Amino acid sequence: MSRDRPPDLEPDYTYVADIANGGFANVYHYRDITLDRDVAVKVLKRRKERDFDDILNEARAMAKLQHPNIVAIYATLVSNDRQPCIIMMYCPGSASPDGSPRGRDLQELLAQGQLDLRKVVHLGVAICGAVQVAHENGIIHRDIKPSNILVDGSRPLLTDFGIAHMQAARANTPSGLSIPWSPREVLEGAEGNVASDIYSLGATLYHLIEGRSPFAPEPGARDTDEKWIDRICSGTLPPIQRPISSDLRNLIMGMLNREPDQRTRSAREAADRLARVEQDLGAPDDSAAWHVPGTLRTRAKPGQPFARTILRQPAQPAAPTVLRQPAHAGRATSSGTGGRTSSQMAAKLSESCGIRAGRAKNHTCRWAESSPQRFT
Repeated sequence: MSRDRPPDLEPDYTYVADIANGGFANVYHYRDITLDRDVAVKVLKRRKERDFDDILNEARAMAKLQHPNIVAIYATLVSNDRQPCIIMMYCPGSASPDGSPRGRDLQELLAQGQLDLRKVVHLGVAICGAVQVAHENGIIHRDIKPSNILVDGSRPLLTDFGIAHMQAARANTPSGLSIPWSPREVLEGAEGNVASDIYSLGATLYHLIEGRSPFAPEPGARDTDEKWIDRICSGTLPPIQRPISSDLRNLIMGMLNREPDQRTRSAREAADRLARVEQDLGAPDDSAAWHVPGTLRTRAKPGQPFARTILRQPAQPAAPTVLRQPAHAGRATSSGTGGRTSSQMAAKLSESCGIRAGRAKNHTCRWAESSPQRFT
């Protein structure tokens, strides 16, 4: 999967396999020799002096969060070949009835078919509870999306706090951005907060129910980052087509309200309302299938990359908006729009992601989801 060399962790940990190759980090499967258990090892791709600080900040954020639906971390260390690492819980993913692997995260499961509604509501209660614990500890996740919710059998686990930050230290911590699940204010340069996490939770629930994110293009349509951002900032939210209760529909629409102060107030409120919906639907058994019968595909359609996260520096007063390539440290961004329209802001962000002037209209959106079709 990855051409980067796994860290040398002998004799304490033995490399087993690659797990994931992300834009900013790789994750590997190792065996903890001393404790005789499987672990996941996360390594930043960047090779800078501050890498260990970044790894340590993420580990400290996650270590504060004791919750059954948040990936546990075990240690931080520097490998024999000087790579900073986080040693964390290994999530094997879900399996089909014949024992074959089905998916390591919700994005992979979505790519294979329509998810069972009871499963979606049940995991929604759990993940909202996990986010509430983070908020109570002063941590904003900033990148909630299906691919950041891992699966351990039937249990969902929130991960990737690498771009989360302590509210008290926001001036020194980079923020993250995944367009399909980001609210208007974040796309326009504002700092992430509780309200923006609520939006991302709502966008994730919408995606899990509908099979695509709230403002995704029509199946087969070519799209650009600029168009996608413009739809989020000023477009009409497509209604959920799948038959669901009015209580569930109203909750999700409230979480996706374009105005931050009009959204569902907290992750706890969202969890409580989802729990009431679950009472009406009935909770699924742990052994229940993830997918609706008849919708399962053997594999995701080719040519549809997973959405990725870019990093940008946090807002600072009176700082000009200058966005740069995600692979390099960007300058601070203004917390406001500076009088720019959403289209202008989208164009600026698109340019920063590598879309050259005059080519944006022909650029296939790099934020394309793994399964943009709508399930019916």
